Amino acid sequence: MKLEYDLNAGALYIRLTGAAIARTAEAGDNAAVDLDADGGVVGIEVVSVAYPWPVAEVLATYRVPAREATEIRAYFSVDPYEHVAAEIRSYYPVRESPLQREPKLSTAVIAA
Repeated sequence: MKLEYDLNAGALYIRLTGAAIARTAEAGDNAAVDLDADGGVVGIEVVSVAYPWPVAEVLATYRVPAREATEIRAYFSVDPYEHVAAEIRSYYPVRESPLQREPKLSTAVIAA
């Protein structure tokens, strides 16, 4: 595994193999996964390291070799239940409660 960081762009590329890239898949708003012809991960591009990227989702969705997956988990904070929480949120959308809304201020004069 080789990490390549672009100081000017703030981008990071995690190269796992030297295989040719057959296609690229988006992984959230801030990452992309380069895949070889067999669907194996060639590399992971993080567009901006200043913003979060879906580490756990990438590791759960794509075939990353065990050793490299362990290294990625060690280098980057990975919540092992992040993908579970996202799936739960998709099934149970949060509804706004009256207590969460901003109070409406009235400019009406109260008659005594």
